[in-house]
Amino acid sequence: MARDDVRAEKHDDGREAQAKKHVAVMKAVFGTETRASIEGAAIVEAGYAPEAVVPEGADSTAVSFASGNAVTAVFHAEKPVAVLDPASYRYAGGGYLRGWRGPEEDLCDEGNLLAVLEAFQKTYYAPNKQTASGELYTSRAITIPDVVFSRNGEIVKASVAVVAAPNRMRAMERNRSERECDLALAERVDTAMRLLAGFGATTVVVPAFGFGRRGDFAARQVAELFHEWIAAHDGAIANVVFVLRRGDDADAFKAVFADRWHDDEPEPEPVVDAVEDDDEEEDWEKYRISGE
Repeated sequence: MARDDVRAEKHDDGREAQAKKHVAVMKAVFGTETRASIEGAAIVEAGYAPEAVVPEGADSTAVSFASGNAVTAVFHAEKPVAVLDPASYRYAGGGYLRGWRGPEEDLCDEGNLLAVLEAFQKTYYAPNKQTASGELYTSRAITIPDVVFSRNGEIVKASVAVVAAPNRMRAMERNRSERECDLALAERVDTAMRLLAGFGATTVVVPAFGFGRRGDFAARQVAELFHEWIAAHDGAIANVVFVLRRGDDADAFKAVFADRWHDDEPEPEPVVDAVEDDDEEEDWEKYRISGE
C-alpha cells in the first residue's frame, strides 16, 4: 500500500482528530497538574542515570505479567507506581498526533503525558535529532513525576521514565553491527531500570521495549536483559509488571522469569502490532494497527 493511501486511511478512521481533541482536553482539565509535572521533570543525559539502591531488608523483586495495555496495568498496580515510556527518540509522543498506535501512544491516549512531553521539544527532542547515532540513539532520557492517567472518571498518577530503545533494523541498514545493537539495547535497559527504581515506586510497569516489530530484537533477548538487571538489583523494586501480548513474546518472558514470576493475571490480550515503513525521518507506519 502506498504511503499516501495509509495516510488517507488514517484520516478516515478519525484517530488523528481524536488524539488532538484528547490533548486539548487534557491541557484544559489538567493544566495545573501538567505544569507541576513539567516543573518536576528532569532530562537525564546519557551515562548519568543514578545507580539503583537496594533497601536494607528488601524482599526479592516479584515479577508478573499484565493483560491489556500499560495504562490498564497502571490502574491495577499496587501504588505508588512508575511506568516506562518506550519513547520515540525524535518526536514527542511518537505518532500519537498522527493517529498511529503503539505502547507510547497508548500512554498518551489516556492521560496528560503528551502535554508534558511537548514542553521538551527544544530541550530534548530537537537535540536528539542530531544524535541519532545511526538509529541506535542514546540513553538520554526524561524522568517525569505525577503524570495523570484518566479512565472512566477515575484518575491515577504515575511517575514516567522516557527512554528510547535502539531501532535495530534501521541501525543495521546503516551498517551498525549486531554487537553494537546488542550493547545499545543492554545500555538502554540498564538506564530504564535505574530511572524507574529511582522513583521509589512500589510497582514498575514495563510495556514492550525493543521488541514486537519487524526487525526488532527477540523478546527472549530483551527478557534476559531485564532478568539480569533484576537479579543484580534484587529488591530495588518491589514489583515489576511486564505488559505483553499473547503468544511467543509472553512465552519467552515467562520462560526467562520462571524463577520468580507469579501467575495472578489472566492470559495477556493481544497488543497492537507495529509495521515499519521506509521513512528516513521516522517510522510512522510502525504505529499502524495490524490488519487495517
